[in-house]
Amino acid sequence: MATSLNTVSTTKEAQVSLAKGEAARKLLINDESPAEAVYEAANYLMTGAAYALDSWAPETVRLELERKNIKPSDLNMSKIFCCVALKVNVGVPFTGSTVFKNVCCLFNNELPDIDSEEEIEVEELAWGVRALNLFFKEEDLYFDYGPIDYIADILHMDGYVLAPGPLAFVQEYLTKRNQNCEMEDEVRNAIEGQEKNYNDAVKAQVAKNARVIGYVSVMEGMLVESLSHL
Repeated sequence: MATSLNTVSTTKEAQVSLAKGEAARKLLINDESPAEAVYEAANYLMTGAAYALDSWAPETVRLELERKNIKPSDLNMSKIFCCVALKVNVGVPFTGSTVFKNVCCLFNNELPDIDSEEEIEVEELAWGVRALNLFFKEEDLYFDYGPIDYIADILHMDGYVLAPGPLAFVQEYLTKRNQNCEMEDEVRNAIEGQEKNYNDAVKAQVAKNARVIGYVSVMEGMLVESLSHL
């Protein structure tokens, strides 16, 4: 009976491993896969278990995946290398806005374009910060003035009075740019439900914030769903 039970257990383990391997392959060849899920998929396929990729050279990672007949796009390879760099530099503050912007691009499934003058969207910034908070332990994530100043500038240029959700940590810097504390309180009260009757300007701000929170929620749901298969 023991042998039979062991055989059943081994068979189930093999089936689970096969299913996880197939899920990992699909994540790696899908450009819409969240960055952390792509990283974890590469982890699984290259080692058969959770194992940090920080000891692998970039070209070695690519060649090992190709040996398994998996050819991720440049975008997904960049997601892997980005996550490896983040893991290696855990606890090191984000000091430059360019590096921060590039990380946010990759976490939003976009290849950074150093020649582009187009700024990243607020929704993408918010998800980038939220994704980093999920990727790291809270105490291991630090933002220096460069990224904080950059986020506050984008919010100010886009007309935000209240920094939405994951970007709330830059509110002090946004307030200094806006010089409109009265409306800031009105928007906060409206979002928190303390104020029911508010003007069109406040309604517009509430809608802007809700749009960002909605985007972040969708992206986080995709990440959770993707990781659940590994």
